[in-house]
Amino acid sequence: MEKEILVRRARSEDLVHVYRIESVSFEYPYSKGDIDALFNIYRDSFFVAEYNKLVIGYIIGRINRYLGHIISIAVDPSYRGRGIGTKLLLKLIDYFKRHGVRIIRLEVSCDNYPAISLYRKIGFHEKYKILRYYPDGKDCYVMFLFVQEHQA
Repeated sequence: MEKEILVRRARSEDLVHVYRIESVSFEYPYSKGDIDALFNIYRDSFFVAEYNKLVIGYIIGRINRYLGHIISIAVDPSYRGRGIGTKLLLKLIDYFKRHGVRIIRLEVSCDNYPAISLYRKIGFHEKYKILRYYPDGKDCYVMFLFVQEHQA
């Protein structure tokens, strides 16, 4: 990619693109209203990846004391495999670290091998499985990253 990927805080005008990416990325996507609500609640920890003035990925996180939670992350399918998910994760991890987070949690479908591989590469570990987590009965892994172990 000849131009650099910019990872920045989301703006309200980005939400239409975030919803589009969410819709094509997940079998059970958040609704437009959910995305709007997440933006309004977690505006400071809602980031987008921009390439050539186009939003091509996003990540949403939240903090509860020392625990950071990755609510959702997705990259436009036509831009996957180019390190954009890694850039988004590292941006949110840095944000979490600066706000005193010690442990980061996320949930991922047990059959989402590309995402699991990415999270492991960053340093996340599966801690346990939640059976029938998704509406179709699929299981998920709960993965954790202990921030002091992570060297960004």
